[in-house]
Amino acid sequence: HDTRGIAFSTERDNGNYVAQYLRQAYDFIVNNGLFEHSLVYNVNIPERVTGNILITRQGGAYFADEFVKVDETHYDQQGYSVYKYGHDLTLDTDATMNGHISITPLTVKRDDREAYNKIKKIIG
Repeated sequence: HDTRGIAFSTERDNGNYVAQYLRQAYDFIVNNGLFEHSLVYNVNIPERVTGNILITRQGGAYFADEFVKVDETHYDQQGYSVYKYGHDLTLDTDATMNGHISITPLTVKRDDREAYNKIKKIIG
């Protein structure tokens, strides 16, 4: 299982602006040998980059659902954000909201905590 992957995310309609950061984030992953620690990474690029590239962990669930009754047999699921602005730059959500590009090692169990801890010791 040597298939490597990178998922890139940004704000909707932000593609032209973030294109310049795709190569920078990819080079960061390759140049720092991150694929030696995890095979899959999630990269979040904020609407406006004002900070650094940070190795992060995946933040929590920041959405909640409400079920609104439509009629006697149907409900409509409506989701809304419950994110509280924070400054924990070890979390992808807070890092990105504070202008940083976040790179998170992933596994099928969400983030790859073992890879995160190893990389943080090397890169800081």
